[in-house]
Amino acid sequence: KGEAKRIFIDRANAGMYFEPENEIDLVDKITIMTNNLKDNVKLGQNGYDFIKKEFNQGIILKSYLEFINRHL
Repeated sequence: KGEAKRIFIDRANAGMYFEPENEIDLVDKITIMTNNLKDNVKLGQNGYDFIKKEFNQGIILKSYLEFINRHL
């Protein structure tokens, strides 16, 4: 659910999703992550790579310029 999940979980594979307001699901995910430190490093690297690729100034500027040119 939500934009953060779509971006960082679905697109970037940079984390784990838990149901909002579901403490048991949250504890389960924390336990999984605590027991799988190697996987956490991979999720962290995925997040770093995604941000570096998708949110650098050049890409953002290009996106803004394309948007402006389409709407002029």
